[in-house]
Amino acid sequence: MRHPINAPRRLGLLLASAALTLALLLGPTAVLACSGTASFAERVNRSEVILGGWVESIAYQPEGQALLAELAGAKPARPPNVPVEVRVRVHEVLRGEPDVTFVFVDERSAYPMPAGSIFWAGSGGSCGVLDADPTGQYVLVAFQNFAGQLTTSTGLAVFGASADDAGVARYRGILSEILELR
Repeated sequence: MRHPINAPRRLGLLLASAALTLALLLGPTAVLACSGTASFAERVNRSEVILGGWVESIAYQPEGQALLAELAGAKPARPPNVPVEVRVRVHEVLRGEPDVTFVFVDERSAYPMPAGSIFWAGSGGSCGVLDADPTGQYVLVAFQNFAGQLTTSTGLAVFGASADDAGVARYRGILSEILELR
């Protein structure tokens, strides 16, 4: 014997099918967690400064140093980010007029852990650019102006062993293509 579907259930199935069909017809919209809905090319084109250079040093900003000291030995559920100042000796400029030594702050990559260690999570969802201490590495990075401050985020920086590193060279080519099309 066949089991009839009651009217409210039939209506629910019909509405669910219509919603699924509509979603498939309209297609997905890309949303980048760190940059809103802008495409990579739009983010590059909006960049005011694009440079390459050697990371000379990093330093935890004063509030980060205090937080590290406070959390040493503690076990917070989710520690707040520690701002990291990154000092770069500029080697190449694709856009803008940076100083010979360029300093930027990555506020979203370093998380203090118990006993004073750092967990680096830049491209792992925190929207920063540092996955480790980059001292001594070559970086090619783009900066956008948000509220009067030059900032960068995931996808706008590549680190390598040298200016000729394969990943850096590939990124330089992509940036150059986008900038030429502008």
